[in-house]
Amino acid sequence: MGNGVGFSRVAALSDVEMKEIFDKYDADYSGTVDELELGPMLEDFDLLKGTEQQNSAVLHTLFTDILPEADENHDGLISFEEFKKFCKLAAEMEKRKGKKPKKAGAKGKDSKALSDETERLRQEAEEQRLKRKAEQAAKLAEENREMKRRMAEAKKHGRDAKSLTPEQEAERKRKEGERMKAMKQQKEDMKYRNDEYNRRLAEAGAHGRDEKQLSAEMEEMRRNVQEQSAQDKKAYEERLAAENKEKERALAEAGAHGRDAKALSSETEALRKQVADDSEKQKKLNQARLDEENREKQRALAEAGSHGRDAKSLSAETEHMRSQKAEQSETDRIAFEARMRANNEELKRSIAEASAHGRDEKALSKDTEALRKQVADLREAEKRAQEKELAAENAALQQKLAEAGSHGRDDKGILNATGLVPSYP
Repeated sequence: MGNGVGFSRVAALSDVEMKEIFDKYDADYSGTVDELELGPMLEDFDLLKGTEQQNSAVLHTLFTDILPEADENHDGLISFEEFKKFCKLAAEMEKRKGKKPKKAGAKGKDSKALSDETERLRQEAEEQRLKRKAEQAAKLAEENREMKRRMAEAKKHGRDAKSLTPEQEAERKRKEGERMKAMKQQKEDMKYRNDEYNRRLAEAGAHGRDEKQLSAEMEEMRRNVQEQSAQDKKAYEERLAAENKEKERALAEAGAHGRDAKALSSETEALRKQVADDSEKQKKLNQARLDEENREKQRALAEAGSHGRDAKSLSAETEHMRSQKAEQSETDRIAFEARMRANNEELKRSIAEASAHGRDEKALSKDTEALRKQVADLREAEKRAQEKELAAENAALQQKLAEAGSHGRDDKGILNATGLVPSYP
C-alpha cells in the first residue's frame, strides 16, 4: 500500500500501546477522534513516510476503501474500537498487496429508490469529500512530522523543549491552542453535519427515496396532485352529505304519511285515493237510500194503519209506485254490488302491482298499522250498530204488521207493498 506499509505491525500492538496514541488526539476526552486526525495519528505510528502528495494518496485510499467499513455508524467520528478495526482492515489490505476489500452493501437506504444518475452524482460528491479529507489529513500529518523533526533537531543540538525561549514557548502554546481549538471546532462541525445527514437519510427512508433528488418540476407536480386530491375528497364528502340529507328528508316525509314514500308511485297513490273516495261516496249514497226507503216504509205503514185496510185495498197508482220503487231498489242493489266487485278487483290489482315492486304491509310503520286497525275496528263497530238499528226497525215493522194482521190485514200484502228487502251495507 505504497508508503503506508506497517499496518500489520500497528495492528499487532497491545490495546494499551494503541490507546496511548489514540488518547493523545482525543483532546476533548469524548472517546472519539475526527477523520482528519487520522493523518497525524498514522504519522505518529510511523505509517506515513512519503511526501505530502504521496501521503494524501495513501490516506485517500484508506478513507475510500477502509474507513466506510470501519466507521460502523457512519458518523464521521472514529472510536477506539473503530480505530482498531481500521488498522486491522488496512493490514489485511497490505497482505493482499493493495487489493481493495469487498465492500458491504449500503446501509440505511434503498438502492432502488435512486436513479443511476443520482447514484453517480452522490458517489462523485462522496469521492470529492474523501479526497479533500485525505489532503487535509496529509497536511496535518506533514505538520506533525515537521514539528517532530524540529524537536529532534533541537534535541540534537543539546536543547529540549524546556530550553526554548519564552517567546518560542508562548508561540508554541498559542499554535497548540489554535490547533486544539480548530480540532474541537472541526469535531463539532463534523458532528453537526453527520447528525443532519443522518436526519435527512432517515427522512428519505421514511418516504422510500431521497427527497433532495426531486426536481422543482417534480415537487410542483406532487403539490398539484396533493391539492387536487384534497379538493376531490372535499367534493366527494360534500356530495355524500347532500345525498344523506336528501334521504333523511325523504324518510321524514314518508314517516309523516306512515309509509316509505319510495314504496308507491304517484300514479298508484292517485288510484288508491280515487278508489277510497269512490267507496266513501258510494257508502254515503247507500246509507241515504236506505234511510229514504225506511222513511217511506214507515210512512206507508202509518198510512195503512190510519185507513185500516190491507195491501189489496191499495189503489192502482199506489201499487204501481210501490212496484217501481221495488224494482229501482233491486236495480240499485245489483249496480251497487257490481261497483263493489269492480272496486275490490281494482284494489287487489293495485296491491298485487305494489307487491311486485317489493312492497308489503311491513312497509307501514307500527303507528300507521295501529291507526289503520283502529279505523277498521271503528268502521266494523259502526256497521254492527247500523245492522242492529235496522234489525230493530225491521222487528218493529214486523210487530206492527202482526198487529195489523190481527185486525184483518194480509201480512203478505203489507210485506210486498212495503218492499222490505234484506239490508246490505
